[in-house]
Amino acid sequence: MIDTAVSLRKEAAVHSFYPNPRDALGCSASAFLSQYPQLYAGRAKIGCPLHISCPGKLNLDGLQALTTIDHMLRFQWHSMVHVFGGNLRSCAKEFEGFKRYQVVSILDLDGVSISMINSTVLGIIKRQAHVDSFCFPETLNRLIIVNAPYFFSVTWKIIKGWIDQRTASKIEIISSADKSKATARLLELVDEEKLVTDYGGSYASLIELILNFENNMRSSKKDQFAKIDRRLTHVMHMHSRALSYSIPLNQGEAMDITILSQNGNAGEAIAAFEIVSPDGTQRCTEEYFTRDSQNPLTTELVLGKNIRGEGKVRLYYHLALATSSVV
Repeated sequence: MIDTAVSLRKEAAVHSFYPNPRDALGCSASAFLSQYPQLYAGRAKIGCPLHISCPGKLNLDGLQALTTIDHMLRFQWHSMVHVFGGNLRSCAKEFEGFKRYQVVSILDLDGVSISMINSTVLGIIKRQAHVDSFCFPETLNRLIIVNAPYFFSVTWKIIKGWIDQRTASKIEIISSADKSKATARLLELVDEEKLVTDYGGSYASLIELILNFENNMRSSKKDQFAKIDRRLTHVMHMHSRALSYSIPLNQGEAMDITILSQNGNAGEAIAAFEIVSPDGTQRCTEEYFTRDSQNPLTTELVLGKNIRGEGKVRLYYHLALATSSVV
């Protein structure tokens, strides 16, 4: 077991376990979280951090437009060593005599369908479970799986084979048909004011916490930033030659539009985007998305900043060459 742990952490250790989440993922952490919500939020009653993951909201097409499985595993190292480790140090300072160097986790399966349980998703889970089991043993205090669909029992039999028996004994599964039971159980583990509103608490909502995460990341930079109140995400499959979207803009709001695309096939693609603001002002840009299979990092293109005017912002796209996916 020790030899396996040493082997698994060898490459990550060379990179100091990826202290910068953007370097780990190859894209911004906020973009990644918009496609796969997962974050530390609040504290359990025993004082240890509370982690929430929502695979039912996982958008596989969006993730594949942003990052790779290898980069997601790097982000796991970042999360465990830097984020989880930082949370534990904060807990030790906050609670006198703190000794629970563990985590209470909520795994929300709301929205998970049979079609989502494919080889790619199972491959991600297997590789993450492998790292957790060998490199971070005994860090799980309790895992509560909520909103489990009727077919999850079959999937659970597969996943259970990837984790040790002691870890499996710490996992509780509550079906989607018994939401009141889930809320009651979570409130046994987490004080109401520390539990997110999505599960019966009064702390904040998951959407608010993800936006707070992004705003905190932006405020850590020295340049000025505007607080983000909401984020809208569209996945565009660029095998189509032309696409358009209408994006609502409310009175008093200002909008930034960013295109993110992961490099895929070798070659080049010329993608032209045009923005039409509610007042009729047109902004047009043309960008070469260079594709390099040896460098699968994300291309980021800021199309428009500080777009104003109540009404519909229209985004038009035209592809001149090649195919890709954009979020």
